[in-house]
Amino acid sequence: MTLKKYSDLATNREECLEGHQDPAECQFGDLSSNKKGLLIGDSNANHFWGFFDVLAQNAHIRMESLTSSSCLTLPGVWQYDWWKYRNEPYTQCHEHTEHYYRLIKENHYDYVILGEVWENYAGGSHLINNEGDERSDALTQSRMKKALQDALNNIIASGAKPVIITTVYSMPTGYMECHRSRSIARGPYSESDCDTPRPRNEDNAYTHNLFAQMKKEYPTLTLIDVKDVQCPDGRCLSEINTIPVYRDVGHITDYASYHFGHDYLKKFGNPFK
Repeated sequence: MTLKKYSDLATNREECLEGHQDPAECQFGDLSSNKKGLLIGDSNANHFWGFFDVLAQNAHIRMESLTSSSCLTLPGVWQYDWWKYRNEPYTQCHEHTEHYYRLIKENHYDYVILGEVWENYAGGSHLINNEGDERSDALTQSRMKKALQDALNNIIASGAKPVIITTVYSMPTGYMECHRSRSIARGPYSESDCDTPRPRNEDNAYTHNLFAQMKKEYPTLTLIDVKDVQCPDGRCLSEINTIPVYRDVGHITDYASYHFGHDYLKKFGNPFK
């Protein structure tokens, strides 16, 4: 199957990051099914479109995905002085998040999946609950924890099962240089030449502990860690069938997303069954 076919499989993925935020335009999986799922989050959630398409088709779930760039889609918080929004709140993120939780309340999904570059939001002085709030690293972490608890409470109250998908390992230092130098040298080829050792203790300590605590507090919560297939045996794949895993420093290609979905299904089974 060509790369274009994998992009075509991802249909409206790019338009559903921002865009009209209409769930009817952002569906994949088994479109004939009465079982429903919703995937929300930032661009990290969006690049998992193929991953969840594989799992949703296998479990016969009609999946919808609405995402917003660099947006922590948890209720009750605002991101202040964040990204390109200097000395002001990221209002669009807040409005989109309110829209997502209205959908969760009204549509009674079977599953709601939260996907973020979690580590990006777990530090700094950017999260507030109200205008004029004091800001600090510690307050950001406590507000993030409370917002995640509120999200899980809202999801469970709607009748859905909550799912958190963690962040992939981002493009390692030297990744592009390795691929360029190998192309220039035109020497003996090995698909693993640019694979990178990544021990799991490199996971962000705050988010790692946060998810472990949430799992204890919410027994119906499912945690999915794609690093389990991205980095088998402690080495992160640089390419799959000669096709690069990364499309930029923080996002995987549609090809890799679908491939990781099939690998996860084979290795761990389907968390939606």
